[in-house]
Amino acid sequence: MGTAWLRLPPTQSSIGRFTNAIFFGTAFMFFMAVAYVPAFIEDRTTFIKNRANGLYGPTAFMLANFLIGLPYLFLLALLYASIVYFLTNLRPGASAFFTLRPFFTPSLPQPSYIPSNRELRKQADLCRLPQQGYVFRGMMVNEFGYRNYDCGASCQCMYQTALQPHCMIDGKGVLEQFEYENGNTGKWVGITLGIVLGYRVLGWGL
Repeated sequence: MGTAWLRLPPTQSSIGRFTNAIFFGTAFMFFMAVAYVPAFIEDRTTFIKNRANGLYGPTAFMLANFLIGLPYLFLLALLYASIVYFLTNLRPGASAFFTLRPFFTPSLPQPSYIPSNRELRKQADLCRLPQQGYVFRGMMVNEFGYRNYDCGASCQCMYQTALQPHCMIDGKGVLEQFEYENGNTGKWVGITLGIVLGYRVLGWGL
């Protein structure tokens, strides 16, 4: 999967590819959750039988189900991100790596051009699902909020930022196209965790 966007350089020609990698990566990991449905159906069938026999209730089942799956999910995320993150050449640094969630999947062919603001906006619109949207925002800020991109020998920058006289693009200029604010990563992580908790509570109630 990392070879789909292999070693992208920090240049303006790669901005669209970084965005595509983050977008399709969040979508891939979001829909990967569907793979858990068959296992959950099997667990739920066992739970219904055991509950009818008075062995345990929904609280014990939900808690045990979550704790048992947590190490597997953590290992899967760590291995996946460890390989793909560095192959893709996202923003270097330990703090940047551990901020992000698992991501990336090969999808549509990579464009050899920088997407227009309109294309960018369509990707943002597709991330309106809360489960995916806040993860996408956090990953975008983590990449573009703290990194600059070279405009090339022509010095014709596609995004007008304060670094243009230096033939560079401040990544925050990319975030402005999405109307994403820098510095809200903690808020988005909190909301995402709240969504996870909310689904668990709904599962417990059902």
